[in-house]
Formats: sequence, C-alpha cells, structure tokens
Amino acid sequence: MSKDLGINEPGRCPKCGDCNLSYETNIDDSYSIYYPYTCDDCGATGKEWYSKIFDKQELDENC
Repeated sequence: MSKDLGINEPGRCPKCGDCNLSYETNIDDSYSIYYPYTCDDCGATGKEWYSKIFDKQELDENC
C-alpha cells in the first residue's frame, strides 16, 4: 500500500516528493482544469487540478 506524504504542491509527487513529473494533455471540465501526470521517480500517477477564475475581458480591435 502506498503512503501519501501529504505534499500538495504543483509539480511535486505526493507519494515520494520528487519534482520530476511527466504531464499529459490538460483536461478542461468547464469549471477547472486538470493535468494527468506520472512521477518519473516512483511511477505514481494522479491529476493536478487548477481552478478557473475570471481575470478580465478584452475587446478585439476589429469590433
């Protein structure tokens, strides 16, 4: 059984703490985005989640 080290940082494996993750294509679910990953050190797989937050609007110049 694997043990989660409690690490919750982007780019770090929560299983072994390694900073060498290989990411797959991001998945957009309308409210958030996640990146499936594999740890190159221990082989653990998971998802790294990011929230979408409105930033600003910008008009196209040709409107």
